[in-house]
Amino acid sequence: MRKSLLLLLIALLIIFLPKTSAFAQKFPDVPPTHWAFYSIESLASKGIIAGYPDGLFRPEAHISRSQIAKLVVSSKALSLNTTFKGYFTDVPQDHWAWQYIETAYEQGLIKGFPDKTFKPEDPATRAQLVTILMRDHLLDTSGTPFTDVSPDHWAYPYIMTAKNAGIVEGFPDGTFKPERFVTRAEAASILYRMLCPSNKLIAIDPGHGGSDSGACANGLKEKDVNLDVALALRNLLESQGYGVIMTRTTDIYLSLRQRCDIANNNKADIFVSVHHNAATVSTARGTEVLYYTYSSKGKKLAECIQVELIKAIGTRDRGIKPRDDLYVLKHTVMPAVITEAAFLSNPEDAELLKQDSFRQKIAQGICNGIIKYFSVSE
Repeated sequence: MRKSLLLLLIALLIIFLPKTSAFAQKFPDVPPTHWAFYSIESLASKGIIAGYPDGLFRPEAHISRSQIAKLVVSSKALSLNTTFKGYFTDVPQDHWAWQYIETAYEQGLIKGFPDKTFKPEDPATRAQLVTILMRDHLLDTSGTPFTDVSPDHWAYPYIMTAKNAGIVEGFPDGTFKPERFVTRAEAASILYRMLCPSNKLIAIDPGHGGSDSGACANGLKEKDVNLDVALALRNLLESQGYGVIMTRTTDIYLSLRQRCDIANNNKADIFVSVHHNAATVSTARGTEVLYYTYSSKGKKLAECIQVELIKAIGTRDRGIKPRDDLYVLKHTVMPAVITEAAFLSNPEDAELLKQDSFRQKIAQGICNGIIKYFSVSE
């Protein structure tokens, strides 16, 4: 399975264009609030997909049937046919994808139309893409089907298998729209879900940034400590197979609404805002985690992170605290918490926060808490 997924990545790199040195970048037409931003950005940063020469990604552009044929043949490491058979009247030997199309046809992976055409340049549908990608999976048709994909639909077993595996999801009205053409954004999203072992996406929000420094004390700026810990947390979570979307990775200013929009639009499973505390008296110190007063799942997430943070850094346990007045806790649609690992205003805590090793321990504690949360919540 791992080999086939690796080959699938290679295939999509070819299909999604260029033969350039790929590197992580932000596409002007895919802002952080775009619903597929994380999937696109993640795959692009790994060199799996890329944009067009003008720097755009064109997330709503369609993928053709010939490109899908190339994808499936490459993903399964099939040997290309070298003898032209002419299975389809509209796929001559001088067509760029004839070998992929004929190979896929002989392997039973694709089918043509009754008039013996393949329509290679027609855009592929959602049902076609899912069917081709799921044909080598163990079929699972359990559960509630989409309202527009009945058991007698030709792609029903494959769509249900993908649904049960968390690889595809429907629309708010309960439909799947199997005959709708697949966009580049949708293909990136489906691919990412296939590659993400946990199928969990964590939104990490380094508090403050840019013109908003947050608390400043004892030679520390909160925005810098927050970002450092958040980046370490991202690396730890990704090493465990989790997907991570960051509200910021550099010293920039974001409004509270922008932070929530990034998490909400990308359908993150949880939201963790990384902060560090300050008080008017220098004696205040220790660790606490805040959660939205009316969220039972948020409370459970806060409990898990608080326990693991205390284990990791050994600070004073100030407990978890409900809040109903904090914007990011109220306006995120998933369980959300704000971590306050230590006080910049306390000389002892501040000395610890200046140490890279201590910041790494904070990140590890939060990571352990997140892992614990998912283990007890499922």
